[in-house]
Amino acid sequence: MHRQRGTFSLEYAFLIAVVVVALAGMSGYFYRSLCGKWRAVGDTFGFGRQYGEDITPKPPPPPPTLKWKVTISRLPFGACEGKVNSCSSSPPTVGSTCSAGTPSCFICFTTGSLAGGDELRVYECAE
Repeated sequence: MHRQRGTFSLEYAFLIAVVVVALAGMSGYFYRSLCGKWRAVGDTFGFGRQYGEDITPKPPPPPPTLKWKVTISRLPFGACEGKVNSCSSSPPTVGSTCSAGTPSCFICFTTGSLAGGDELRVYECAE
């Protein structure tokens, strides 16, 4: 039995076509496998963690807003004599903002009447 030469070439072409179609059909599986490998490699750098609220560090909160507060105390008459006011020419405005480390100051008022007594106002920079 003698085979024709053209049929032999046709069989090889058919075999190659089957292999090419099989590889093309499996390309999606190859692609997913490759992506899985890359993800596994990438997860080793992040120790398996992904982005999340509990993982990503949050920026520090802003510093608290400091404002001037005043404490008023009644003193007996004559208690303010000889005390030097430690505030500048005018007392700070209560409720206005101030910076951390600003020293407290006081003003002592003499009311001039025996019934009223004196008044001590202490201004401090606080939250």
